[in-house]
Amino acid sequence: MTALSYRDAHHNIFLERGKASAHDCYKCGNPAKDWAYQYPEGKSFFTDPEGRRFSYDTADYAPMCFGCHITFDRSKEQRLRDVVADNARRSSAMLAERRKTDEDLDERMKAASRRNLEKGRSPEQARRAAVAGGAALARKWAEDAEFREMMKSVSAENGRKVSSMLNSKRVSCGECALESTPGPMTRHFNASGHKRKA
Repeated sequence: MTALSYRDAHHNIFLERGKASAHDCYKCGNPAKDWAYQYPEGKSFFTDPEGRRFSYDTADYAPMCFGCHITFDRSKEQRLRDVVADNARRSSAMLAERRKTDEDLDERMKAASRRNLEKGRSPEQARRAAVAGGAALARKWAEDAEFREMMKSVSAENGRKVSSMLNSKRVSCGECALESTPGPMTRHFNASGHKRKA
């Protein structure tokens, strides 16, 4: 079958080589998540409307875990580095704004900075430590069924607590008699143009 698009190219890889998750990441050895285009030199490639490169040759792909795949793609394409840099700038600006109004978040961030200073970590070293911690957690999740079940239980309990907290909050419309929880009221405000009751 001749591939016609990015999706068709990936479907062809699946038909020929199976799921990427049945393989180990060729970079780090962890379970793979994606078939990653390898940007082979001197070979032609195609670009889809979203700017993603792809090839019809299934040999141009290798199994990679999510982290290695993202890092690899960023190293190959300026467009992706620009997107990441732009997202980082916007996230940083949003976090700075949030810290101005959320004293608890601001204090937690300051405490994390103090801990990193006590350990002699630069901001870049702290970022690397966080990434390494995430990778270690992902490995433990994949390899330890008991840990996975415990984390699922914790996640479910946290979800129940958040749901209970949100459902206990009531929001009133300042222009009509409607009152409900935050989610439905946000939809009401967006659809009606009404404002929240002060």
